[in-house]
Amino acid sequence: MKKLIVVLLFVPFISFGQVSALDYFNRGIEKFGSGDYYGAIADFTEYGKFMPNDGEAYRFKGFCKGIIGDMKGACEDWRKAVSLGDSDSAVQLEENGN
Repeated sequence: MKKLIVVLLFVPFISFGQVSALDYFNRGIEKFGSGDYYGAIADFTEYGKFMPNDGEAYRFKGFCKGIIGDMKGACEDWRKAVSLGDSDSAVQLEENGN
């Protein structure tokens, strides 16, 4: 019984530090807005592991890659976003000649 009580006391602390998918997306948006494009790419990539069918994240990751000069990577992300139904990414592909 004592072991059960000890375990129950620590359960809230174990899950306290976990980051959710939405946390990664929101951090990516914040980093994008502040000009931390590499950090935003990392957060959008992590978000994509949880939510692989969210085209909006691929669109923002594409924006970041375009800004840092990786147009090939940007277009790949925008193509993926379009395949997931994100029509705004189709505009980016048209404007960037791809």
